[in-house]
Amino acid sequence: ILRCNGPWKKGEKIELDFSMPVEIVRSNRKVHDTAGKLALTRGPLVYALESIENGTTLGRLSISSDQEFKLGKAKDLPGGTITISGNATEIVNNEDTLYTTEKPTYKKVRFTAIPYALWQNRGDAEVSVWIHEKA
Repeated sequence: ILRCNGPWKKGEKIELDFSMPVEIVRSNRKVHDTAGKLALTRGPLVYALESIENGTTLGRLSISSDQEFKLGKAKDLPGGTITISGNATEIVNNEDTLYTTEKPTYKKVRFTAIPYALWQNRGDAEVSVWIHEKA
């Protein structure tokens, strides 16, 4: 509860700043499926990468937590929806072979995350909340 008591003068304003920075969440290393991965949150919202913005290579992306994330406005989602974007690295494999002895190559890409609660609001899509963390 916020109470503001006192004599007020015409034109006086009260400004509230509910800062909601992007936070990195990591699971317990004993949870094998999410070990070495991170999730993005902002305030009470958990964010996810959806294939509509990021393509179908979500499992090949890694994100460094040591970067400045950018907030933006979502397209084709309810008004006021905020996205998180940043830099990622995508592993590039030979798609035609099941196994290889070749060293993988990487390329730099951008990612955009949306609130997980809005997943599939624009049609069928893959989603990932837990993303590999780049060391």
